[in-house]
Amino acid sequence: MFADRGFAVIYPEDFSLAEQVAMFRRAEVIAGHAGSALFHLCLTGSPKHVVMVAPDSYIARNEHLMSCALGHTLDVVWSASEVRMPDDGFSREAFTSGFTFDVHREGRYLADLLDADAWLDGATARRL
Repeated sequence: MFADRGFAVIYPEDFSLAEQVAMFRRAEVIAGHAGSALFHLCLTGSPKHVVMVAPDSYIARNEHLMSCALGHTLDVVWSASEVRMPDDGFSREAFTSGFTFDVHREGRYLADLLDADAWLDGATARRL
């Protein structure tokens, strides 16, 4: 879905830290899974549009805090986790649970985000 819309799909660990920082600084739109996959947001140097895919049991706010501090626009696409967070507390099992991305449910929302021209300069945007 991301590659079909012009995103470069990368594995940061395949690049030196300097190359990683340069890629994230050049990108205009950054998309990825919640967690350490998006921690490069703190190294961007300027505000970016960020699209985060996460399970609904992911209660960490790291990406939100980085986005607030650096002026990023953050859109979150929530997916159903395999283990639900209890209503009355915290569950490590739920927090680290796998999840399933439903193309028919949240996929439509994600497609609309990725296709939106309101925040993207068409062919010139760098998507990571």
